[in-house]
Amino acid sequence: MNYYPHHIGDFNSATRHLSRTERSIYRDMIEMYYDTEQPLPLDRAALCRKLMARSDEESTAVEQVLSEFFTETEQGWANGRCDKEIEAYHKKLNDKSAAGKASAAARAANKAPLEPASNKESSTGVQQVLTYCSTNQEPRTSNQQPVTKNQERKEKAAQPAVALPEWLPLLNWNAYLEMRKEKKKIPTARAVELVLAELLKLMQSGQDIAAVLDKSTRNGWTDVYAIKPDQVRGVGSVVTDIDAINARNNAEAKRLLGIHDDGIRTING
Repeated sequence: MNYYPHHIGDFNSATRHLSRTERSIYRDMIEMYYDTEQPLPLDRAALCRKLMARSDEESTAVEQVLSEFFTETEQGWANGRCDKEIEAYHKKLNDKSAAGKASAAARAANKAPLEPASNKESSTGVQQVLTYCSTNQEPRTSNQQPVTKNQERKEKAAQPAVALPEWLPLLNWNAYLEMRKEKKKIPTARAVELVLAELLKLMQSGQDIAAVLDKSTRNGWTDVYAIKPDQVRGVGSVVTDIDAINARNNAEAKRLLGIHDDGIRTING
């Protein structure tokens, strides 16, 4: 052991009746016990040499401390408190080692390259897994600045793998994701799944999901919403409205000028 906990109150309570020499000898014995992580030698002469207890007073102190605080066993002079501290010390080391190995294994698993998904659905009908990052991203060249580890972690976090359905309009979808990226609202994989589920409901109810995505992109919305019937206006309906307005304006102008449909002008007054 490189260190051990020294509880001042416990030590003082247990050794208050000892002389200064005995307290010093006891402290040296404890440190030897922790350093070797085993009971003290049964050979008292050898033990005194290791403790540098050379005088009669010091040798007597060794005898007194051994008889009061240690137990003679086949392995040597044992101390129950020291044995418990050594056991707790090794348990803590083992726990830290196990946690470190688990953390290293997790990091290695995260760095492992993903196997490329097939471009076609399997016979079981499982859809291919795609990353929903924008497809029009320009490739990095050797002239660009190197990517830092922080940037790599951010890019990986921004591109979770999600199964994209075939009915999804990718152009509108990528524009929607690019908008969220600009707003620093990059969705998680779970958020993408929820948005896709909502788009499926809207499509099944008759909504044009390309228009739904474009509306969210245009308004900077992070979610998708159904387009109300009065907001669904195609090009044809807009032209029809303009023609109707022009017709009404022309009719009002003819009335004010007194021009009939046959081209004859009536002069009032």
